[in-house]
Amino acid sequence: MTKTARLNYGAKLAGVVLLCALAGACAKRPPETDPQAVARYEQANDPLEPMNRVIFDFNDGFYTYVLDPLADGYEFIVPKPIRHMFANFLRNLSSPIRLINNLLQGDLDQAQITVARFMTNSTVGFAGLFDPATDWGMPLRDEDFGQTLAVWGANEGAYIVLPFFGPSSARDSVGFLGDILMDPVTWILRDEHKSYLNWARTGSEGLVGYTERRGDLRSVQEQSLDDYAAVRSLIRQQREYAITNGKSRPQTDQGEDPFSQDFEDFPDFEE
Repeated sequence: MTKTARLNYGAKLAGVVLLCALAGACAKRPPETDPQAVARYEQANDPLEPMNRVIFDFNDGFYTYVLDPLADGYEFIVPKPIRHMFANFLRNLSSPIRLINNLLQGDLDQAQITVARFMTNSTVGFAGLFDPATDWGMPLRDEDFGQTLAVWGANEGAYIVLPFFGPSSARDSVGFLGDILMDPVTWILRDEHKSYLNWARTGSEGLVGYTERRGDLRSVQEQSLDDYAAVRSLIRQQREYAITNGKSRPQTDQGEDPFSQDFEDFPDFEE
């Protein structure tokens, strides 16, 4: 991605966040004479729900008619062991982002683990294709700037559904932009002759992430009468789980864990 393109992208994303914040400030709040409606409104923290639902339906169509066929082809062509190695490589490549956020959060112990994981997997793990660090007692723990903002005390802000990127919040949208700007790989490949590598990496992360979690997300949608509300609840619980480093276990409305794996096993999907 060229510098100009990246700045334009950042400006557009910042514009989306600002627009959402302004729209949220003007959103209609239920009358105080209906305390149950007010309680639901505050719990959902979704003042942009009508617009969010439209974007959610658009994204669902995009996932169904574009990403699902791509994911099907990826799974058909690429053997599972190779897919797993490629996912390991992408996760290892994002280690600098996790390290910077470890340091910004003041978590020096986890910063040491992140460095040790990167060094181990980059050498013994053959450039990150394998993950011996996890087997050696250094499991992956994803950290992003949205989590850092939460640790610093920033409120979640309004729930937002971004086109293509999916569920987020005002805080996580800003965090997403922050992760792009702090990623050394982005700056290393900023030359216009290498920008295609940035796009290839972004597309690969999106496809791999979607392929690995689409079954669980689709299952949650199919089991709910309101798939929008179900995904909104699940994403919030997932983020709370990540922010508290696993102290808050995500649950569905029925009280069951929606995923059979820890969330750390999944590549970033929004972000």
